[in-house]
Amino acid sequence: MEEEKIVRAVKEEVMNEAFEKVLKYLNWMKREIIDVSKDDRVILVLEKIRGYEDKVKVLIKVFNENWLGMMAMLLSREDIRRLGVEERILLQQLLKLSFNAAEFNFALDPEGNVLIKEDIHLAALSFDVFEEEYFAIPSAIKAFREKVLPILKEQKEISENKLREIIDDLYT
Repeated sequence: MEEEKIVRAVKEEVMNEAFEKVLKYLNWMKREIIDVSKDDRVILVLEKIRGYEDKVKVLIKVFNENWLGMMAMLLSREDIRRLGVEERILLQQLLKLSFNAAEFNFALDPEGNVLIKEDIHLAALSFDVFEEEYFAIPSAIKAFREKVLPILKEQKEISENKLREIIDDLYT
């Protein structure tokens, strides 16, 4: 029983230290932190996408004593339906993009939203690793907008205004 308490305390300390490191790294990088929950070990950052006017929310969370995750929404399930996108074409384009850029990790969450996500093992958490993984997110969003959205638009002849409205809803 005592041993379990010690193990749990060590795990909590590892997660707390990782959380504080991430906050420090984000400050060094001069990122726009908009929300911090120490209890949940969650940080929300607004990130500008190069070449675009809007900003994207990046969620960063220490999940457990081993892993830190970072993610941002690319398309909500609702927007996929609104766009009338064939899921097969979307998946095909995401896989192509991922093949050409090893840092891009696309995911589908339990609600059916398409995300870009990056994970870091806490044993590997250093400034260099964090910075590289963090900046993969806005890079992937930019690549998604420039390489995937036009193909989806072409496939379904989505009007430019409708596409802009969806991007505005998602990223502002």
